[in-house]
Amino acid sequence: RKKDLWILSGFLFFWNFSPSINAAFFYYAVDTLKFDGSFIGLLQAVAAVGAFIGSFIFKYAERIPVRRFLLFAALAGTASVLFTFIYFAPAVIANPSVSRTVALASNFLFGMLATLIFLTLLNLAAKVSPQYAGGTTFAFLMSFYNLGLLGANALGGLLFSVVGFGGLILLSAGFSLAVLFFLPYLPTDK
Repeated sequence: RKKDLWILSGFLFFWNFSPSINAAFFYYAVDTLKFDGSFIGLLQAVAAVGAFIGSFIFKYAERIPVRRFLLFAALAGTASVLFTFIYFAPAVIANPSVSRTVALASNFLFGMLATLIFLTLLNLAAKVSPQYAGGTTFAFLMSFYNLGLLGANALGGLLFSVVGFGGLILLSAGFSLAVLFFLPYLPTDK
């Protein structure tokens, strides 16, 4: 019955509902950029190191007002999706050392950013949860987060065959910006 919970639920759903480009990028990286399995594993490890560092930075980011940080996060998330277009540049495709360097650096930075954003969302969900129903409310909110992620993967796979990889990147960036609609309505103080 709490309006704040429904607004936050919608925000968490739409935060993840942007059509996923991950599967399309995986095949593009293997087929066009010639990344092998061990390098893709290295990219995952580098992203994990970035996430680890991001978890320490979160303590300082916690001081930034939530709405301001989420505005930054939405814009940075959109920019990170659009950054994928760099892999279409002929100089990046033709030079494996450049494409690998760009991939390593971006995976580190985006791993750090993703963790900062995720921890901020978890923190906000915890703050909005009522005192004696915290566990249930938190699980309710995270189910919307997970449903958005599930829908993003399905929608990304469906749209890829219709609009291609470049179109999917643009649609994903547009969906990422749509979350800004919720920002003025988000509950932040508890």
